[in-house]
Amino acid sequence: MLSPDEVVDVTRDLWKRLQCELPEHDRVRGYALGRRGVPSIPEGAGDELADLARLSVMNVLKPVVDAFSSISVEGFRSPADETNGDVWDLWQADRLDARQSEVYRPAVQYGSAYTVALKDSTRIRSPRQMIAVYTDPSMDLWPIYALEHWIDHSGTKPVRRGFLYDDEFAYPVSLGNAGIRVRRIDGDEFSQQSVRIGYEPGTETAHGGAVDGEAVCPAVRFVNDRDTEDCVIGEVSPLITNQRAINAVNFDRLVVSRFGAFPQKYAIGWAASSSDELARVSAARLMAFDDENIKVGDFAQASVEGYNAILGEMKVHVAKTAHVPVGAVVESAQNVGADTIAALDAPYQAKLDAKRRSFGESWEQHLALKAAMNGVTVPDDAEVVWDTSEARSFAQVIDGISKLVAADPSLLPELLQDIPGWNQQRVDAARAALRRGAGSRVLNALRGAASATGAADDNQPPAA
Repeated sequence: MLSPDEVVDVTRDLWKRLQCELPEHDRVRGYALGRRGVPSIPEGAGDELADLARLSVMNVLKPVVDAFSSISVEGFRSPADETNGDVWDLWQADRLDARQSEVYRPAVQYGSAYTVALKDSTRIRSPRQMIAVYTDPSMDLWPIYALEHWIDHSGTKPVRRGFLYDDEFAYPVSLGNAGIRVRRIDGDEFSQQSVRIGYEPGTETAHGGAVDGEAVCPAVRFVNDRDTEDCVIGEVSPLITNQRAINAVNFDRLVVSRFGAFPQKYAIGWAASSSDELARVSAARLMAFDDENIKVGDFAQASVEGYNAILGEMKVHVAKTAHVPVGAVVESAQNVGADTIAALDAPYQAKLDAKRRSFGESWEQHLALKAAMNGVTVPDDAEVVWDTSEARSFAQVIDGISKLVAADPSLLPELLQDIPGWNQQRVDAARAALRRGAGSRVLNALRGAASATGAADDNQPPAA
């Protein structure tokens, strides 16, 4: 147990570390929301160009985050079990079917996210709201300390509150009011919090976190991607330069569209006597002058097709770099068959599988701790079951399942989860039908559906 002075000292140290990371998190957040990356314009260029610059932000980062945040856990069990274990009731009690996306989005966007496993609840925080320190971040499962914070709006003034966690206790701390000082870094504004740490001795509570009899800090980190030096990488930061380039080209396109998309007239040897006269002449379809030395004409209409082509290439480059789904690369997939879509979707699915493996390990760590807190036994080989969204040919999958089942009929219950479009509830219902002795009818129904799907695929026009 920490002394009151140690609680304040550790909290202050973690808060300072969080402040060092916050500018980059704010920068990533601003770009992901489309609030940053406005092209710069010359001083004194006028309000019209400033408005065009603000309108030119073409956000390609949010679709990347959305693409990798659309995963979902649908169960937790041993490979030999057909139903979820008792620990799944704890998952349901914490409403994690819906709340799990609150973990994936910040993890994908910033590179990491956190859960705090408590006996009766699960707290979810982004790296802007929580920081954890490890002896060896690349090897240790559990941190030494973790600090979370949030803004409490229940009073007359918003105040910042938090919890400091160690391997035994949760210490409630206050972090002062929610006032914000703003500082600029590389032209961007970042929030910098100035706080006064407070802690009332005796308010700490034992969280009861222990695994295999060893007390642990109950914070679990979810990592999008990292290297052996614990350099955590999100999906947004590596693409910010591409986003800025897209915004710059789009700004040029909007300028051309605004000022050069329509032919501009000119008159040589004549000048308007007033601005009203100039406006009338500019709007006229036909202009006539007495002086034969006056020459009238117009400039060629500017085209934005070149800008459109460049933007298209740049967006395709972002899609390929990020490995986002086929819809972000192909303008229209109306005439693309299932096999072609599956081939184009393969890089995205490979990257998505890597995230499932990383996030799955963290969920297993989280659920193991929750189970220990509540006296629930979890098999050592229990794993999370993910909903699959892979674009695969239904006919090919069923044909493969049929061939495997012909060699070994006992494989059918396990192979049902590989059927495209089937969620866990439907798989469980089919397994129940197999237990009732309806195995042949289930397989024949699948083969019939595969034949119909295959015939439909054969009748499709050639891939574009």
